[in-house]
Amino acid sequence: MAKIAELEKQLSQARKELETLRERFSESTAMGASRHPPEPEKAPPAAPTRPSALELKVEELEEKGLIRILRGPGDAVSIEILPVAVATPSGGDAPTPGVPTGSPSPGVRRSFRLVGM
Repeated sequence: MAKIAELEKQLSQARKELETLRERFSESTAMGASRHPPEPEKAPPAAPTRPSALELKVEELEEKGLIRILRGPGDAVSIEILPVAVATPSGGDAPTPGVPTGSPSPGVRRSFRLVGM
């Protein structure tokens, strides 16, 4: 008998707690709270990473005047190779060692689409 009385007492307390929670929930929904669980917070955008070796080399070539970067709509990028004048040693027609003898054709363009930069 004592066991039944104890279980009835626990049941009564659980019902009271349930009623209290229902009242709080109905008050919060009346105030505009959503019934859906809150969405997890989005992580802040990643901090810019340092440039890759390729990006550094492209910047170097652009600073030297060997290429021109043309940006189009969206992620479109064109790289224009600029003609280079090669100076020869004074009084001679011999090509400078290590320097290409032919110059690229004017207006030669290479287009690349850079992804993930």
